[in-house]
Amino acid sequence: MPSYEIKGGDMQVLRSALGQAERVYVEGGHLLTKEPQLRLEATMRGGLLRSLGRSLTGGSFRVLELKGPGSIFGI
Repeated sequence: MPSYEIKGGDMQVLRSALGQAERVYVEGGHLLTKEPQLRLEATMRGGLLRSLGRSLTGGSFRVLELKGPGSIFGI
């Protein structure tokens, strides 16, 4: 299971550490920085119908999949 830490008050920062073959999914539109060895792919998580449902309700059609090992920093 990926470990994570949230720091800050008004401006919060997330740091998540992924082990080998661990994954996290994030929606587009967030500021991320990652270590070079992490793989980043845009996918239609859940298939076409679920992606359309997310899009119609204000979410992202595609989600970003980050695969470890490595660390992610997000604001």
